[in-house]
Amino acid sequence: MRVLHIVDINGIGGLQNWVLGIAKAQQQMDHEVTIILPPDTINWSLHTDIPEIPIKMWDLTCFQNADIVHSHAGFGAWNSLIKKQYPRLPIVHTYYGASVALLLALGRYLNVGWYLDLWRRREVLWKEAIGGRWADCIIAVSKRAMKEVCLFYRIPVSKITVIHGGYWKHEVGGNKTELRRKLGLPEYEKLILFVGRPDPVKAFE
Repeated sequence: MRVLHIVDINGIGGLQNWVLGIAKAQQQMDHEVTIILPPDTINWSLHTDIPEIPIKMWDLTCFQNADIVHSHAGFGAWNSLIKKQYPRLPIVHTYYGASVALLLALGRYLNVGWYLDLWRRREVLWKEAIGGRWADCIIAVSKRAMKEVCLFYRIPVSKITVIHGGYWKHEVGGNKTELRRKLGLPEYEKLILFVGRPDPVKAFE
């Protein structure tokens, strides 16, 4: 099966690692996997550090021989172009949560004019909202993500399947004391681990 993922992998983060994990798993199952960079990708030169997965710039002819397209988050904004050109090509779209919900929560937490932030980010929010409209089916990574996209993006629940992210048990288990020593961390103090970039939208503070 020829699978095309639509995502910008500039600056590897949580979303990008998620997609790469799916792509590598699909390769191991002998599927032909390619990552298609959206039309508004800024810098192609940053994509040379992932040699195991082919990466191509956006071109509608890329979708001609595809068996399925999988778009992610706000990078599904161009699903309408694909559907108009190839109406029978199935499209799956994954939502990782609704940005608008995160911005509302952050605005309330920080007691700032969240509506101004929503206005500044309206293009990003529009792209994220529209991604699922042209997809044949939707994946939400949690029940909460499903509720958010139903509420804020008006995606019908009948179109959504919740598929949680998996993990390998041996990667998160092990001896905590030994791991703390290995990382040079205090053995008996309570530690709070934050995984992600210290971006204001993550509400790190």
